[in-house]
Amino acid sequence: MRRVNVLIAILALIGFLTLSIETLERVGHFQMPREKLETSIGIEHSKPLALGIEMAQRTRIIPPEEPGGPQSHVIYGQARLTLRSNEETFISVPSSWKREEVRGPSITQVQGDDPQFGFTRWKMPPNVEVLFAVPQIPDHLLAQNPSGVPVKVTITRIDLDRETVEKDVKLIERRVTELW
Repeated sequence: MRRVNVLIAILALIGFLTLSIETLERVGHFQMPREKLETSIGIEHSKPLALGIEMAQRTRIIPPEEPGGPQSHVIYGQARLTLRSNEETFISVPSSWKREEVRGPSITQVQGDDPQFGFTRWKMPPNVEVLFAVPQIPDHLLAQNPSGVPVKVTITRIDLDRETVEKDVKLIERRVTELW
């Protein structure tokens, strides 16, 4: 009799835990870890320049009716690239980043090539600010500067969910550098 009672108690506990986890998944409080995303940007230039990268992010729980939901989430946002230079510069960003706004010169002066290998190469006139919609914020961002001319990169990361701001400055010359 004692074994039957123990077995019933164990089965009841398993049932309770299963229902609890399903409920937490449904309301979005329980999330499976997502895969880490790493991407890079490329910078082509011949004179010293300053590049500002401001990345604002927010987390979105994927609802049950969408593929991958509800146990997953995506971190999305916007990237604002501010270029301070006296020359035309080319910057390659992931093709999933979509240009939304241009400040400074006309939007027609900021031209993107056809995407290749998952990246779009943008022609940037001097002293321009470009805002991109970013469907998935990378966990790690690398910058590639193959020229021998330095680039000062000012990084500002804004987490709207946690209400935090992180700032950093990096000097990049002839190498790949992790920005975060």
